[in-house]
Amino acid sequence: SRGARRAVSSARVAELSKPRGFAEEYAPSREPPWRVAASTRRAVASNRVEELAKPIVRETMDHLQFDPEAFKVKETAKKARCSQRVAELAQPVAHAH
Repeated sequence: SRGARRAVSSARVAELSKPRGFAEEYAPSREPPWRVAASTRRAVASNRVEELAKPIVRETMDHLQFDPEAFKVKETAKKARCSQRVAELAQPVAHAH
């Protein structure tokens, strides 16, 4: 519209339209100090490497059958007692100072 073409931006809008600067720690990317061999640039991944590179796609929790009992601790497990040997092994190692 004609009004939009005649619009003048405010000082704040002009300030916000400027690109942000770089951080102090920023270092621009650089070329490697050695030349990459042509054979390396032409390399093709094997089928096994391609297979291993594929991400594992799992179903979302929305589509899985959620088991509300999955994280419930059984009563017998709550009453369990460890053996004397397990209690002995669970003690921290005493280091000489």
